[in-house]
Amino acid sequence: MACESNRREDVDPARPHRTVERITRILELVASHPGGYTLTEIATKLDDPKSSIQGFVNGLVDTGYLEELDKRYFLGAAPYMLTLRADRMPARNIRHCCPAPEQSVDRAAPLAAGFRQEATGTC
Repeated sequence: MACESNRREDVDPARPHRTVERITRILELVASHPGGYTLTEIATKLDDPKSSIQGFVNGLVDTGYLEELDKRYFLGAAPYMLTLRADRMPARNIRHCCPAPEQSVDRAAPLAAGFRQEATGTC
């Protein structure tokens, strides 16, 4: 008995999904620069209109994949949390560089502790 494919014939597997590609490019760009980027800088570096990037960036902030501080965007804690859920080797901490050392943001440890409590049922 031959297996039938669930794949649509009109889908080109070599062509990436545009939305996924744009979100991935935003995350990779921001992750590569510890000083963060403004929305304008993200749009310029990706050669996309600011108006089209805004919605993606807002969604990534809302879901924890990006953090916003002083109108600059940094990698959020969500990628780290996925690493924990996948039982992969996590980074020991996530530190975002900001204009002044006293503004340094380090939120991964409390989030990781909360996730461990939730996952194991311990306090």
